[in-house]
Amino acid sequence: MEIFFKIFRFLKRILKSVYTTITSDSIRKTGKYLGEKTTETTKYSAKWLNNLLASDAHKQLDGLTKNLIDDVPTAYSEKMDEKYISAGIGGSYHRHFDGTHTLWGSRKAVKDALSDDTPLEENVAWVKEFSKDMQTPRGMPLWTSTPESMDKAANVASTFGISKSWLLDAHSINTMEFIAGALSFIAVIFALKKNDARHIQMLVGNLLTSGTIAGNPLSIVVALVTITVYLVKRKHKDHDQKLIQNLSKGSGLSLIFIGTSYFVGGPVWIGIISGYIAVLYFSKILKTDYDSIDKKLITEVKKFSKAEFILERAKNRGL
Repeated sequence: MEIFFKIFRFLKRILKSVYTTITSDSIRKTGKYLGEKTTETTKYSAKWLNNLLASDAHKQLDGLTKNLIDDVPTAYSEKMDEKYISAGIGGSYHRHFDGTHTLWGSRKAVKDALSDDTPLEENVAWVKEFSKDMQTPRGMPLWTSTPESMDKAANVASTFGISKSWLLDAHSINTMEFIAGALSFIAVIFALKKNDARHIQMLVGNLLTSGTIAGNPLSIVVALVTITVYLVKRKHKDHDQKLIQNLSKGSGLSLIFIGTSYFVGGPVWIGIISGYIAVLYFSKILKTDYDSIDKKLITEVKKFSKAEFILERAKNRGL
């Protein structure tokens, strides 16, 4: 009987030692450090992935995921494409119009494909076929439209300089856009937990700009929901000026990167590097408040004007 008490005391000492180690300051500090690093990594990953998808690099990024699942025809995929095969409506954009490529439309098509498969086989096939089409650059539509409705929307949008291809892109989502949107959602959650209003607002500005240019509906929705929640829950309306400033900063830095990467000639990677350098440069300027920037600009203008005045006087005196 004594041997059991010895084993019990031995196990008790081990458990006590483990508990002491887990609750020690060093472990807590390590956990806090890892948590902060995870938050920062997620925030920057979300921001830069959305920026890259809005730049010329989107083709290379979409190419990373388009062959994750082998595109082998099956009875399920043929059922999903049945209307397109028979009528040929929509061409390469047929997924927007055939009604069998939305989330629930594809589910119904897979269910109707075979009569002798089990529910488990249907669900596995549905996930696979949906993911297989979603991994392509065209992606999967958010809802079913008609060619006539899309043409009407394109005619209205064209008056604002919006192309039909952008409308079709914003009407669908592919795998890389889904990853960018999911990262954005996680980044916002982390920022909300830290109650970091400045970073939340700048991230929202970035997502609104990059998501709109890239035609990524998920990132746009994340940004709009976040800013709506912030406006509803804010306690002081006098913070709205800061909100506008931070949204402008986030949006402006995103535009600087995207614009630079588009306008710099040569291979895509040269544009990306140039855009990143431009963002680093302007980030240093925007770290100060706008009031401080205005004061600095006024001071520099005064110095420049004074120097011009001195030079003009020296010139008049023939010096």
